[in-house]
Amino acid sequence: MSELVFLVITVSDTCAENAAHDRSGPALREKLLELFPACRVENVICPDEQEKIENILTSGCNNSAYHAIFTTGGTGFAPRDVTPEATRKVIEKEAPQLAQAMLISSLAVTPMASLSRAVCGVRKSTLIVNLPGSPKAVKECLDAVSRVLPHAISLLRNDSKTVARDHKDIQKGRCDCSKNDLPGGKVSERASKYPMVELQDALEAVFRVAGSCE
Repeated sequence: MSELVFLVITVSDTCAENAAHDRSGPALREKLLELFPACRVENVICPDEQEKIENILTSGCNNSAYHAIFTTGGTGFAPRDVTPEATRKVIEKEAPQLAQAMLISSLAVTPMASLSRAVCGVRKSTLIVNLPGSPKAVKECLDAVSRVLPHAISLLRNDSKTVARDHKDIQKGRCDCSKNDLPGGKVSERASKYPMVELQDALEAVFRVAGSCE
């Protein structure tokens, strides 16, 4: 795959008036460069105005200049939080599981994550990902999906060689945790002093004990 090029859009009325207030945009840029050292990241700041957000997203996707566009901010319940609405207007395909992966990861940190309305999707060959507006949350959410982003981009760019390689790696199905490690790099079969029980028998035993406790 060629050099990855990303666009970071900070959506904030405050930051649009004074760029010095922008903390999440630089944090997102820093995280992207950490995860993908060879990437190039461009930044833009936009007020919480749906039409302006739509225009930036559309322009960034239509010429395929960016492999992915990341927005930060405007995904909550406040009256001017319209980033998800703008994103839905622009995308041609939604990618709900990316948003769900970020939500699951964030809920492990704070219940406030349930207030996110982030949307992820695709326009032409560009991936769009809505991220939260805080520097800490934006890094955590990006971490949650960072491992699948290169493969998603390869699929969107029809990079068949990279896609085939990724699928081959996935299909190896290797599991290194099924045996116990011994000194010298040797392994031994795992053993237990408890008898092996069929799944159905085990479930019946659990239900039987649970029922007796009522």
